[in-house]
Amino acid sequence: MDRHYQILEYEMTQTEAKSFKLALIWEEESHKIFPNESCGKLPIKGDPRKSNLFKYCNKLLRETKGILLDDQYRWYIKAQFYILKNLKNEGIHANISPSCLVGPKAWKRWKVWSSKFNSISKVNFNAEIMVLECKIIAKLKKTKEFLIKQFKKEPNFEDIKNAFTNKTILRWLTLGKICGYYVILSPFIKKCLENKNFEDHFNFDLSIYKQVLLNQNILDFFNKEFNYEKLGETI
Repeated sequence: MDRHYQILEYEMTQTEAKSFKLALIWEEESHKIFPNESCGKLPIKGDPRKSNLFKYCNKLLRETKGILLDDQYRWYIKAQFYILKNLKNEGIHANISPSCLVGPKAWKRWKVWSSKFNSISKVNFNAEIMVLECKIIAKLKKTKEFLIKQFKKEPNFEDIKNAFTNKTILRWLTLGKICGYYVILSPFIKKCLENKNFEDHFNFDLSIYKQVLLNQNILDFFNKEFNYEKLGETI
């Protein structure tokens, strides 16, 4: 069951919503890597913000703000699991709990893992750009599919304007139904803002998306897939 509805149910802030999503990633990946162990979970009922898992995910965000990109957090969590699993396999005690996500030792595990991963996989700067490019394009595809499903067609400017005005766009963005890259690139959103700043208008931080260089391949993809927004600019 999709539990993202709890973000709205408990009126989470943007940071709390990110922490909640990290906690869901923790649950998903810990179940894959340690299927027979209890590694910490969010409560089935009640406010998830009161759980230790949520609190450590929130602390992780604070410690790594401006250091890790959104797309790196899943790998960060997996890195902790893989290294700690190797330690356990060697007979060394390893505490597989949410506390392993934070602190100097956690950061050291991340750096060791990412260094070895890059070395083994021969990942260079260009390859990383290609991977990131593919991820952004995939997110834009899902955004388009979601919007078409919602409006039963390719949305026109009035559709997006109404969703913008009643803050449905903000809700979709918070729940991850649309991506921040769409908000940055969309001519319709730009027109709705009327030269205002999205972050100031909605109190939503888009800086994590603006840190990523949107290369020509991504721009070409957007202009092709969302060409109806370009055409709609003159309407």
